[in-house]
Order: sequence, then structure tokens, then C-alpha cells
Amino acid sequence: MSIFESLEFQQLKAQWYRKARESGFKDIEYSPDGTMLAGVNGALLASEGALWVESKAEYFYRATHWVSQVKPGKRRRVWQLHSDGVSLTDIARKTGIKRSTAYYWISKERAKMLGY
Repeated sequence: MSIFESLEFQQLKAQWYRKARESGFKDIEYSPDGTMLAGVNGALLASEGALWVESKAEYFYRATHWVSQVKPGKRRRVWQLHSDGVSLTDIARKTGIKRSTAYYWISKERAKMLGY
């Protein structure tokens, strides 16, 4: 018998699942019958309601206000476009840099903005 089949583990699992349910946790990977949902992605998250939309709005609000913290020049232009919701492909096209460079610069600024 594996540790995951033991009575002790099953009791602990039941306790944590109960706590998760009571706290309002909603598992996006498994359906109520316990089967794995196919295609778990951003579209599923979006369909889960206002929380996802609200967090996205908060991120872009913060990103817009972070523009003044970004080094002037092309990096600032990249961040400005990003904070306006422009795709990486369009950012690269509008600024004349590689998509991978835009991604790298945005990732670095995102980490600073979020305090990582």
C-alpha cells in the first residue's frame, strides 16, 4: 500500500479539501465528479467570473502608473504599449525590436513592479 492510500493520508486529504471548500476555493482543474477537465486555460479562468477580470484590470492599472518608473527610451515605449494591452507581436512591430526582446523587457519590469 502506498502512503497515498493510507488511512492517515486519506483523513488529512479530507480535512484539507474541507478547509479549501469552506474558504471558497474552486478547483479549476477538476470537475465535481473528480475527473480532470480538458483544456484548462485562460478562457476557463475568464469564464469563472469577475475575479479574473478584476485582477487583470488591477494589473493594467498598476502597469499604467508604473510607466514613469521605466527607463526613458525604447524600454519605456515598450512598457507603455504593454500597459495599453498591445500584444507582444504588435509591440515588436511598432518599436522595431524582436518579440523576444519585448518579452524580456516586459518580464523584467513586471518583476520590479510586482516586487519580485
